[in-house]
Amino acid sequence: MTDADLRGYGPIYPAYCHRASPTYWKWVKLAVADVHALRSEGGFEGQNTFFHLNHPIRHVYLCGTIVAIDYFERFAILTLDDSSGLTIEVKIALVTKTKVLLEKSAVQPGEEATTLENVKITRSCQDTRCALKHILINGCPAEVGTVLIAKGTLDKYRGSFQLKLLRTSILKDAEEELRIWREYADFCTKVLYQQWHLSLEQVQELEMQDRERLRRDQDAATKEARTREKREKRIEARRAIWRAKVKHDREKLERQHAAEEQTLNGNALDARDKAHDRQNNL
Repeated sequence: MTDADLRGYGPIYPAYCHRASPTYWKWVKLAVADVHALRSEGGFEGQNTFFHLNHPIRHVYLCGTIVAIDYFERFAILTLDDSSGLTIEVKIALVTKTKVLLEKSAVQPGEEATTLENVKITRSCQDTRCALKHILINGCPAEVGTVLIAKGTLDKYRGSFQLKLLRTSILKDAEEELRIWREYADFCTKVLYQQWHLSLEQVQELEMQDRERLRRDQDAATKEARTREKREKRIEARRAIWRAKVKHDREKLERQHAAEEQTLNGNALDARDKAHDRQNNL
């Protein structure tokens, strides 16, 4: 029995079992209070995988109202409130000027590109020291009071969860918001608030599948290494042929130059001897 079992969370299955989880590959609809109740488990540190009961969660789907916006040099922070009793910071990363130039991004003067294609930050004037900034999502302003759908992964900053924004849109209307909260309640009842259970046979089957996957990956890596080695040998053989040809051509050219020089020297000696003979005859 694991420590998580003792705490009433249910068994924490090995990482190779997670692909069978109903939450691992899903944008999990959560309330902000649920996010702050997520926890880390030993053996999964640094993987951005967090747990509700024994459900592994990587990708989060939130719906809430923007209550604050803060701009920094490399990112913007939206504070989202969904009336669950807590708020969460949503981080929008900016694209560096170098990357914009390299990617030839269609960023207009007075705009700052973000890592999301549908999100831009505009400035009221070119002078960044005094310009007022605004966030546009799909061309529409996102400001305090805007209700937002935010999807992303979780990081911790100063001990609190922060959402790294990967996808976002502005909520269309109250009907859509009501539908999202109904789906959230249904998912909580049927999945999230129930422990996730696998039979011993399922765990063994997943372990066998993981071993097979690892074997295939190792075989593919070995095959790639052999292919790379053969390619490098072919390249080295072509280089050796090229070097031998260069050496042969250089030696041939040197022999030609030596022969030409010898001929010229011989002709000069003959001319000198003839001149000397003519002088003696005189």
